[in-house]
Amino acid sequence: MRIQEHIAKLSWTGADKLLAIVYGFVQIIQFRTLPAEEFGRFALLNGLVLYVFAISDSFALQGIIRFGTGAQRGSAVAMSVQWHGKIVVSVIILALALSVIGSGAVMLADAVVVAVRYVPILLLAGCVRVVGLRLLYRDIQMKEVFWVNTAYYGTMTILTVIFLGQNMLTSFEHLAWITICGHGASSLSSAWFTRSSWQWRIDAGFNKRDFTRFGADQTIIGVVHNGVRQLDVYAVQFFFGVGVVGLYNSAKTLFRVCTDITDAIAGILYPIATRLYAEHRLDELASVLSKALSFLILGFAGIALSSFWGMTAMVLRWVLPVHYEGAIHHFVVLTWIAPFLPLTMLGGALSGIGQSRAVLRSVWWGGGAGAIMLCAIGLTHNATLVPLGYGTYMAVQGMICWYALQQHVPLRITDLGRAIPDTWQYARHLLGKSSSQVS
Repeated sequence: MRIQEHIAKLSWTGADKLLAIVYGFVQIIQFRTLPAEEFGRFALLNGLVLYVFAISDSFALQGIIRFGTGAQRGSAVAMSVQWHGKIVVSVIILALALSVIGSGAVMLADAVVVAVRYVPILLLAGCVRVVGLRLLYRDIQMKEVFWVNTAYYGTMTILTVIFLGQNMLTSFEHLAWITICGHGASSLSSAWFTRSSWQWRIDAGFNKRDFTRFGADQTIIGVVHNGVRQLDVYAVQFFFGVGVVGLYNSAKTLFRVCTDITDAIAGILYPIATRLYAEHRLDELASVLSKALSFLILGFAGIALSSFWGMTAMVLRWVLPVHYEGAIHHFVVLTWIAPFLPLTMLGGALSGIGQSRAVLRSVWWGGGAGAIMLCAIGLTHNATLVPLGYGTYMAVQGMICWYALQQHVPLRITDLGRAIPDTWQYARHLLGKSSSQVS
């Protein structure tokens, strides 16, 4: 299997991630309008909601892909939807209870309690979106994924422009409602594109035990993995306050250019790895994985070098307001550790070939190392180094996944550099082609 065979899907994936990049510029405008404290409160809300959806995806929705072939395809969807609904409803009830009890009774910071009040409506608005996206990823329908996310980012962009035109974008509550509308529009579009894929009946012969066991393994992985990615803002809030949360989350928002690209390619690699491994086409699987890894590492290394030479900070100082100077320092630290990020894609490949326990070990070791690093930074009161907690997790988890995958797929350390000769050969081909046309 060659990369060229998937160029159309990769093109739609690239266009999809371009949406996130464009919306990143919209968020820069939001940064310029809102104080860091208000953006920090929104970060607490958004991080919690994304974490809930990620856990539901780990336990319920991953099964759509894992058990999404053959006669069990419809039952897997029905089982996934049922568990997804139970998880979302349970969290909504808990969020409502915490909102009623208040901060004094449960020893939560006021900023956290305010954020929790918006969790139920945001979960309701986005619950269909996440199911629809998983169904589309199962069938590798990247064109439809693009349009679902166009509804998401497009709605939020239009509302941001309207709010700014009316001078109404002044608090985190406004950002919350913009996000709620984006999730709602995206849920409607995903429901339309996947209307023929939804199933509600579980066949008698469907193995619920295997589904639940697989979901349990994925959930243990997701609790740590997504906890580091989404809930680290709560640790930052504990050590440094909501203002630093706003700065750090602004840097993470800018860094999404890297994380979204990595996640998108990982979403494509997961079903590919599942199919190729089942068909014992290990050399083809190794080729696809090594090319994806190598080109991403090369690109992220270029970003890291630009930050090292000060080019990234110079550009960000031009677009960000003065009170977000701390976000620039955070972003530079994130770019230094970006070359480790592509290795985290291998967790999805390991899950696809049935090695969930190896992924579990990687996230626990990585999560533990990241938590220790973040606590050490908090105790030394050095807010600039906050991103190293996330960076430590990425590096440790990615390297463990690489070692584990080598036990099942013929990958070599030299494969990580194959993008360099491939790029050189392609450049020579283009130069030779242009020279022949001139002559």
